[in-house]
Amino acid sequence: MVNARTYPLWRDLAMSEDLPKEALKTVIEALCAPAKCPAGFDARGDQWREEALKAALPALLARTSAKRLRGRLLVHGDEKLLAALAAEGTVTADDVPAILRHRRLWAGLVSALARRPEQVEAAVALLPRLADHEVERVVGDWDPDRYTRKEGAAPPPPVPQPLFDAVLEASLTPLAAYLLHPEPEEGWEAVSGYAKDWSLELGGRSAWAMLLWRARRAREREAHHRYGSACLR
Repeated sequence: MVNARTYPLWRDLAMSEDLPKEALKTVIEALCAPAKCPAGFDARGDQWREEALKAALPALLARTSAKRLRGRLLVHGDEKLLAALAAEGTVTADDVPAILRHRRLWAGLVSALARRPEQVEAAVALLPRLADHEVERVVGDWDPDRYTRKEGAAPPPPVPQPLFDAVLEASLTPLAAYLLHPEPEEGWEAVSGYAKDWSLELGGRSAWAMLLWRARRAREREAHHRYGSACLR
């Protein structure tokens, strides 16, 4: 029987390596169904259920291949958890449609997918679905631990070249278009001199930030022990 008191048991069962594959569906349904009590919806019990499900989510996704069941699980992951699971390969590009049914695409998920060599192409294909101001963040926030990494810890892998090139192109295309056709629009003369800034034409894409990233890439590649001089060709 599923009730608030048994959620820790369902969590432990979900995380157990001895859980039979045939029992996965039952465990997932138990942890995903809203908590109820004789009076109806159990708010406190549902909070315990969510906590148990979040703890078991990585283990359940690692063992579940059925799309419907994965979809039920993915809706309960927050952005940080889903990105972490994507970086380790538990969440893949095949899961993105299910994720996007409940939330918008974010740069951290695209970056995390691209950390897996087999997912780079899929990550590049997702770039047009990002909001303009998030495109540059795919590489700008490539290292989520840059402020918390301890001294001596291994640096992150370098940004894959196809991903960097795609983000750079997306960021610079508005700049190139403006430089080719810089004619002011109607009413531009009425704008104050302080506000006459061509960068306003570029929307939310930070072209200059991407150009600065080119200088940083060589240092990243050199620092990463798995790539070494082979990446500096």
